[in-house]
Amino acid sequence: MKEKILNAIALMNSPPSGCILSILFIFMQHARTQPNTMKKNTLATCLNLYPEVLINRTKCLEKSYPTIQPSKNESGTPGKKALAPQIRSRKDIAKIAQVIKASRQATSASTSTLTLILTLLLFSCQNTPHQSVPTETATELYNELQAQLINARPGDVVEIPEGRYAFDRPISLDGVANVTIRGAGKEKTVLFFKDQKVGAEGLRITADSVTVESLAIMDTKGDAIKAQDCNGITIRNVRTSWSGGPDENNGGYGLYPVSSKNVLIEGCEASYASDAGIYVGQCENVIVRNSYAHENVAGIEIENCVNSVVYNNRAENNTGGILVFDLPELPAGNGRGCKVYDNKITENNHRNFAPEGNIVGIVPPGTGIILLAAKGVEVYDNEITGHKTIGTAIASYYITEKSWEDEGYDPYTYDIFIHGNRYERKRTVPDLSKDFGKLVNFLFPGKPQDILYDGILDDARPAGPNPMNICIQQEDEELRFANIDAANDFDNVQKELEPYACAPELE
Repeated sequence: MKEKILNAIALMNSPPSGCILSILFIFMQHARTQPNTMKKNTLATCLNLYPEVLINRTKCLEKSYPTIQPSKNESGTPGKKALAPQIRSRKDIAKIAQVIKASRQATSASTSTLTLILTLLLFSCQNTPHQSVPTETATELYNELQAQLINARPGDVVEIPEGRYAFDRPISLDGVANVTIRGAGKEKTVLFFKDQKVGAEGLRITADSVTVESLAIMDTKGDAIKAQDCNGITIRNVRTSWSGGPDENNGGYGLYPVSSKNVLIEGCEASYASDAGIYVGQCENVIVRNSYAHENVAGIEIENCVNSVVYNNRAENNTGGILVFDLPELPAGNGRGCKVYDNKITENNHRNFAPEGNIVGIVPPGTGIILLAAKGVEVYDNEITGHKTIGTAIASYYITEKSWEDEGYDPYTYDIFIHGNRYERKRTVPDLSKDFGKLVNFLFPGKPQDILYDGILDDARPAGPNPMNICIQQEDEELRFANIDAANDFDNVQKELEPYACAPELE
């Protein structure tokens, strides 16, 4: 009982998006420790563990749900098709309800414990991510701050005092190098843009050698912090979020350096972005470290960058943890060279709330890492745990089935080295809301995968067993790996790692 209560208290600090799931988790943990007649009824167990089948009840008869056992005919021997009895009427549902009711009665001895735990968790559900937003616009402070930035000289430090302030237009720094914008702390200086009337960003920077530190930016219509065409941009100890929680109308990016060089993001926190919490696009010489990305669609995304390092971060409860993408139709062209190591990439099973048409809208909940059209990427010494669909996906852009007109675009993924990571799958059914999740379920019914490779090859590269130079060195004997042969309609799915036991020379 003590352990369960401590777990419940810990879950009280979890985000509201997972609050109800936390309650269900505790209930199921409790139920497993009690005599449960429900476990004796195969069909009821299926409906209990896979509530989505209530939409189509015959799914409980399919082999993709491993709790279903073959039925027997009247003689007691397995039937020819080995199917469980079908649910044909409301009476069947009533019978299942009786089974569930009986199982609850069997646990009456510990009702008080369960009630206490659920009470704690229901109380936590009321703690939404909403923060008190100032009701009056801080016009005087805004004017003073913007004047300092307009009149800044190289070497100036522009300080924003402790407090919670509402602004209705962006703050901007343009063309003045070597300026620091500093708050009193990311929990102490909080700038809100909920009633923004002008622009979309919270803070926009187009200057070199700039540091932004120790503040929070909330509720922008667009990106919280955008740094464009900068040579030298440091974002340190900054927090970005949207106080209404996950919503497709939230801004796309929390931290957004783009078309810049020498980028450093460290000690930051980003949540509830409808695209990526920390996004670095079309940049050179990038470091993202010691940061925390949670409850975004993508936690951390490196897109069309050259020479990037992502380490010692925590990506948790996003839809996808860390993405390394190369996309077409971008001025910077193809990216190359990224190291992803010593990160904790865990439980990224959040629903995908990206707006329709957004490229990250294809990411299935339950994804740790995606390498999409990526080149020269090394992924090592990470903890990649608790994902219900895919631990790491290696895919070409063709897998998206989207077209492009960029003649210089290279859609293939190659020169990849994955080694020394710790994988631990979530014991559940892979995602069914996105096509990639459905594909995993189709190929591997009910079995999340650790590493999936789409197997799409560039015919221009030398022939051989591993022409794309995909190298994987993982010692876990229970690792689930597959080359799904996507180019040939999945005709020759291969699970052997031997062709990929290599160590490429990466730039």
